[in-house]
This record gives sequence, structure tokens and C-alpha cells, in this order.
Amino acid sequence: AKRAGMPATFFRFDAAHDPLPEGFDVVFTSTFLHHLSDEQAISLMARMRQSARRLVLIDDLIRGWWGAFIVFLGTRGLFTARVNQIDGDRSVAAAFSVEEIRRMVDEAGLEGAMVTRHWPARFLVTWAPTASPRPAPTRQHATVAS
Repeated sequence: AKRAGMPATFFRFDAAHDPLPEGFDVVFTSTFLHHLSDEQAISLMARMRQSARRLVLIDDLIRGWWGAFIVFLGTRGLFTARVNQIDGDRSVAAAFSVEEIRRMVDEAGLEGAMVTRHWPARFLVTWAPTASPRPAPTRQHATVAS
């Protein structure tokens, strides 16, 4: 982002509990949602919706036999450390089905969100506000007299 002249801000916080900062154009997660319970995932998606001015992206694993097969091959063939095998198996088991994600997207208020599948055994939620993007917050104050 820096080389391309695009400002980007990265920071750490507790996504399951901390409020998300506002004023960002895009808010996204990648292979994180499956670490949360249904309730935590819905809460995070709702807070992402409130925080993002232009776009929410959520990319994660799909629970199912195909993902389990890919993880089994990858963690036994490419990454032979036992911790990778355990984490890979648990991640696929904890992942959501596409139907579950669609339900949670609806409960989080991401109206009109697209849920698409992509290789390998992943889904992508794409949501943009239907109204024009909220303007960036300013530090200027105005006084209105009636």
C-alpha cells in the first residue's frame, strides 16, 4: 500500500469485544471468522457494517468434506509439524457452512450482501451500503441557529 501511495492503517484489538473504529472505507477479515461462535461472528459482522463507509469483505473457510480433504493433504504433505495438522483439522471443523453464513449475514443486517464460493473451499461475503457512502468525519464544528 505504501509503495502504491495508498494510505493504510493496521492495528490490533479484540474483535470479539472491542468497538471497531469508524471512518474506514473498507473493513475486512480473512480466515478469522471460524475462530468465533455464531453470536460473536454476527456481532462482529454487524459492527463491521457500522464501521465501513464503502465495503465489508469477509473471507473464510467453508466447513465440509472438500475443505477437510484439502487441509488433510496440505497439513500432512506441505506442513508436517503436528501443530499445523491439529490447527488445520480444528479450523475446518469450526468453519461455517455457506447456509450458516447466509443466515448470520442476514442477522447482522448486511442487506444485499453477496456470498460467493471460491477455491479452495472458501467463501467471500461482499457488502456495500445501498445508500451513498457516508462522508468522512470532519473535525470542524458548525453552529446552527434557529
